[in-house]
Amino acid sequence: MIEIKEIHKIPEMSKIIDGLFRRYPFLYERAFCASFNPYNIYSLRRLNTRITTALLFVPDLTTYLIRNAKQTPKPLPIYFVNNSILRWMIDSLFMWFGSPAGLKFLGANLACIEQKQVSQNFLDQYQKLNIVVFAWCVNETEQRRWLKANQVSIITDTLFQ
Repeated sequence: MIEIKEIHKIPEMSKIIDGLFRRYPFLYERAFCASFNPYNIYSLRRLNTRITTALLFVPDLTTYLIRNAKQTPKPLPIYFVNNSILRWMIDSLFMWFGSPAGLKFLGANLACIEQKQVSQNFLDQYQKLNIVVFAWCVNETEQRRWLKANQVSIITDTLFQ
Protein backbone atom coordinates (compact mmCIF):
# COMPACT_ATOMS: atom_id res chain seq x y z
CA MET A 1 0.00 0.00 0.00
CA ILE A 2 1.33 3.37 -1.02
CA GLU A 3 -0.44 5.87 1.22
CA ILE A 4 -0.65 9.32 -0.32
CA LYS A 5 -0.68 12.09 2.27
CA GLU A 6 -0.19 15.06 -0.05
CA ILE A 7 -2.64 17.95 0.46
CA HIS A 8 -1.07 20.85 -1.43
CA LYS A 9 0.47 19.60 -4.70
CA ILE A 10 -1.91 16.80 -5.57
CA PRO A 11 -1.62 16.96 -9.40
CA GLU A 12 2.17 16.95 -9.14
CA MET A 13 2.13 13.99 -6.74
CA SER A 14 -0.24 12.11 -9.06
CA LYS A 15 2.18 12.58 -11.95
CA ILE A 16 5.07 11.26 -9.86
CA ILE A 17 3.12 8.15 -8.82
CA ASP A 18 1.88 7.60 -12.38
CA GLY A 19 5.49 7.77 -13.59
CA LEU A 20 6.56 5.31 -10.90
CA PHE A 21 3.96 2.74 -12.00
CA ARG A 22 4.79 3.21 -15.69
CA ARG A 23 8.51 2.84 -14.98
CA TYR A 24 7.99 -0.27 -12.82
CA PRO A 25 5.00 -2.11 -14.34
CA PHE A 26 5.17 -4.90 -11.74
CA LEU A 27 3.61 -2.38 -9.33
CA TYR A 28 0.27 -2.73 -11.14
CA GLU A 29 0.06 -6.28 -9.77
CA ARG A 30 1.71 -5.74 -6.40
CA ALA A 31 0.67 -2.34 -5.07
CA PHE A 32 -2.24 -0.02 -4.61
CA CYS A 33 -2.45 3.65 -3.70
CA ALA A 34 -4.59 4.81 -0.80
CA SER A 35 -5.48 8.15 0.72
CA PHE A 36 -7.87 9.78 3.15
CA ASN A 37 -8.12 12.65 0.67
CA PRO A 38 -10.61 11.80 -2.10
CA TYR A 39 -8.98 14.29 -4.46
CA ASN A 40 -5.72 12.29 -4.33
CA ILE A 41 -7.59 9.22 -5.59
CA TYR A 42 -9.58 11.14 -8.18
CA SER A 43 -6.49 12.92 -9.53
CA LEU A 44 -4.49 9.71 -9.80
CA ARG A 45 -7.31 7.79 -11.52
CA ARG A 46 -7.71 10.57 -14.10
CA LEU A 47 -4.07 10.05 -15.09
CA ASN A 48 -3.93 6.26 -15.01
CA THR A 49 -6.94 3.97 -14.61
CA ARG A 50 -4.67 0.91 -14.34
CA ILE A 51 -3.46 1.92 -10.88
CA THR A 52 -5.51 0.25 -8.17
CA THR A 53 -6.73 2.86 -5.71
CA ALA A 54 -8.39 2.83 -2.31
CA LEU A 55 -10.09 5.44 -0.20
CA LEU A 56 -9.23 5.31 3.49
CA PHE A 57 -12.19 6.45 5.54
CA VAL A 58 -13.59 6.65 9.03
CA PRO A 59 -16.92 8.08 10.26
CA ASP A 60 -15.41 10.73 12.56
CA LEU A 61 -12.65 12.07 10.34
CA THR A 62 -12.76 15.53 11.92
CA THR A 63 -12.14 14.01 15.36
CA TYR A 64 -8.99 12.35 14.00
CA LEU A 65 -7.90 15.63 12.42
CA ILE A 66 -8.35 17.52 15.69
CA ARG A 67 -6.58 14.85 17.75
CA ASN A 68 -3.60 14.73 15.38
CA ALA A 69 -3.40 18.52 15.04
CA LYS A 70 -3.06 18.86 18.83
CA GLN A 71 0.20 16.93 18.54
CA THR A 72 1.66 19.47 16.11
CA PRO A 73 2.86 23.05 16.59
CA LYS A 74 -0.09 24.33 14.52
CA PRO A 75 -3.46 23.32 16.04
CA LEU A 76 -6.68 23.69 14.07
CA PRO A 77 -8.64 26.95 14.39
CA ILE A 78 -11.10 27.03 17.29
CA TYR A 79 -14.02 27.83 14.94
CA PHE A 80 -13.42 24.47 13.24
CA VAL A 81 -12.99 22.51 16.47
CA ASN A 82 -16.19 23.89 18.02
CA ASN A 83 -18.37 24.04 14.89
CA SER A 84 -20.50 20.90 15.15
CA ILE A 85 -22.47 21.61 11.98
CA LEU A 86 -19.36 22.15 9.84
CA ARG A 87 -17.74 19.02 11.28
CA TRP A 88 -20.92 16.97 10.65
CA MET A 89 -21.01 18.20 7.03
CA ILE A 90 -17.36 17.28 6.46
CA ASP A 91 -17.73 13.88 8.14
CA SER A 92 -20.89 13.14 6.11
CA LEU A 93 -19.24 14.13 2.83
CA PHE A 94 -16.19 11.95 3.49
CA MET A 95 -18.36 8.99 4.47
CA TRP A 96 -20.32 9.43 1.23
CA PHE A 97 -17.03 9.19 -0.69
CA GLY A 98 -16.51 5.88 1.12
CA SER A 99 -19.93 4.58 0.07
CA PRO A 100 -20.23 2.39 -3.03
CA ALA A 101 -21.56 5.38 -5.02
CA GLY A 102 -18.76 7.63 -3.77
CA LEU A 103 -16.08 5.06 -4.55
CA LYS A 104 -17.48 4.69 -8.06
CA PHE A 105 -17.46 8.49 -8.50
CA LEU A 106 -13.78 8.63 -7.46
CA GLY A 107 -12.84 5.58 -9.52
CA ALA A 108 -11.56 3.81 -6.40
CA ASN A 109 -11.26 0.03 -6.56
CA LEU A 110 -11.02 -0.69 -2.84
CA ALA A 111 -12.59 0.49 0.40
CA CYS A 112 -10.26 0.82 3.40
CA ILE A 113 -12.15 1.40 6.61
CA GLU A 114 -11.21 1.46 10.27
CA GLN A 115 -11.65 -2.05 11.66
CA LYS A 116 -14.12 -0.91 14.37
CA GLN A 117 -16.57 0.08 11.63
CA VAL A 118 -16.66 -3.31 9.88
CA SER A 119 -19.89 -5.20 10.50
CA GLN A 120 -21.64 -8.02 8.70
CA ASN A 121 -24.17 -5.50 7.31
CA PHE A 122 -21.34 -3.31 5.99
CA LEU A 123 -19.64 -6.31 4.38
CA ASP A 124 -22.87 -7.57 2.81
CA GLN A 125 -23.46 -4.17 1.18
CA TYR A 126 -19.94 -3.83 -0.25
CA GLN A 127 -19.34 -7.46 -1.19
CA LYS A 128 -22.68 -7.60 -3.01
CA LEU A 129 -21.26 -4.91 -5.32
CA ASN A 130 -17.88 -6.70 -5.64
CA ILE A 131 -16.04 -3.99 -3.72
CA VAL A 132 -12.94 -5.33 -1.99
CA VAL A 133 -12.82 -4.24 1.65
CA PHE A 134 -9.65 -3.66 3.65
CA ALA A 135 -9.80 -3.11 7.40
CA TRP A 136 -7.19 -1.09 9.25
CA CYS A 137 -5.44 -1.28 11.72
CA VAL A 138 -6.09 -4.90 12.71
CA ASN A 139 -3.86 -5.91 15.61
CA GLU A 140 -5.93 -8.50 17.51
CA THR A 141 -5.77 -12.19 16.59
CA GLU A 142 -9.51 -12.86 17.02
CA GLN A 143 -10.39 -9.81 14.98
CA ARG A 144 -8.02 -10.93 12.21
CA ARG A 145 -9.61 -14.38 12.16
CA TRP A 146 -13.16 -12.99 11.91
CA LEU A 147 -12.16 -10.62 9.12
CA LYS A 148 -10.29 -13.34 7.24
CA ALA A 149 -13.31 -15.68 7.55
CA ASN A 150 -15.42 -12.89 6.02
CA GLN A 151 -13.01 -12.32 3.11
CA VAL A 152 -11.76 -8.95 4.36
CA SER A 153 -8.14 -8.03 3.70
CA ILE A 154 -6.32 -6.44 6.60
CA ILE A 155 -3.79 -3.71 7.15
CA THR A 156 -1.77 -4.21 10.32
CA ASP A 157 1.35 -3.14 12.11
CA THR A 158 1.56 -6.40 14.07
CA LEU A 159 3.19 -9.65 13.02
CA PHE A 160 0.86 -12.64 13.38
CA GLN A 161 2.04 -16.23 13.57
